[in-house]
This record gives sequence, structure tokens and C-alpha cells, in this order.
Amino acid sequence: MLVRDFRENMRYLVCAIAKDLHDIVDALRVLKFDTLTEKLANGC
Repeated sequence: MLVRDFRENMRYLVCAIAKDLHDIVDALRVLKFDTLTEKLANGC
């Protein structure tokens, strides 16, 4: 019973972390895109 709960919790945790990582990667991509756009706007 305990092991099954632990496995369910781990799966939930892994899913949550994966979602967070995805959000972080998206944020970084947007950030990099923004700095790139700024550089282009400033003429590098």
C-alpha cells in the first residue's frame, strides 16, 4: 500500500518537474529571443 502510494507520488512529482522544466525552457527561449531582438534593434 505504502509502496504504491510512493510510486504514485513519484510519478506526480516527475510530471510536475517535467512541466516546470518545460515552462523554464519556454521562458529561457523567450528571454534569449528578447535579447536577440534587443541586439538587432540596437544594431549589435
